[in-house]
Amino acid sequence: MIRTICRSALLACTLTSSIALALDAGAESVENYSGCGCSSGNLRYTHDQASRFIDRIDNWHTRKFWFADGNAWNSDLVEMDLNVGGTDDYYGDGVHILFISGHGGYSGGYYYGYLCKSAGYNSCSYSTSRTYLGENAGQAYSTNTGKLRFLILATCHSVEKSSASSEWGPVFWRGKDLMYVMGYSGTSEDSENTDEVGEEFAQYAAGDKKTLKQSWFDAAREAFSSDVPALITHGTSQADANSRRDNMKLSWTPTGNSPSWVAWSWKD
Repeated sequence: MIRTICRSALLACTLTSSIALALDAGAESVENYSGCGCSSGNLRYTHDQASRFIDRIDNWHTRKFWFADGNAWNSDLVEMDLNVGGTDDYYGDGVHILFISGHGGYSGGYYYGYLCKSAGYNSCSYSTSRTYLGENAGQAYSTNTGKLRFLILATCHSVEKSSASSEWGPVFWRGKDLMYVMGYSGTSEDSENTDEVGEEFAQYAAGDKKTLKQSWFDAAREAFSSDVPALITHGTSQADANSRRDNMKLSWTPTGNSPSWVAWSWKD
């Protein structure tokens, strides 16, 4: 059985088989911000990053979607149960692995991601103040529990080394099953040097079964850019958080425990 996952435009359609693989994976990217009514500034290589990620991860896991430009919505990272136009239950929180490439920022303790507007969420950005991912039953806004475990944000300021705890700690508290966030501290490069980062990460983490830490750092290092890759996770103790930070792989499953500590790392 083959089914088509579509979002209003043909470029967002992908084919997936009914053969169940280990994890569901999705990707979103924006290059043409002006085309969706946003003044964030157009980019050139985000589609390369996202498409190469989803094409490579599809060798081992289940490709669910790649949404690009006007089909990549900020609402996909906004909690649906907040009733502000979020669509995370269907998309951002409807897969286990999510790769996003576009603009990003940090302000007031929150990460800001910049994708495109949608009919129900008329904003050019979302912030982690409205992000609830991987919720378990009984947690806030868990009418529909979340699936997301691993989030890769190939954007600027997505895991700031000086403030990663305030940036992502509350998000981990709101959704126990969100286990690991990978991104960049400071600005990230939009160039042909970085177009293979998503593909390389997928190969290392899924194909070679390396740790997430090694996979993300190695993928960024091979880009020969000045980007500073960073990552953060959580645990029930300092030792547990540190162990998860250094040893977690895509094969790890959520424990259902509330986080007591966060641990993060970066590679200058």
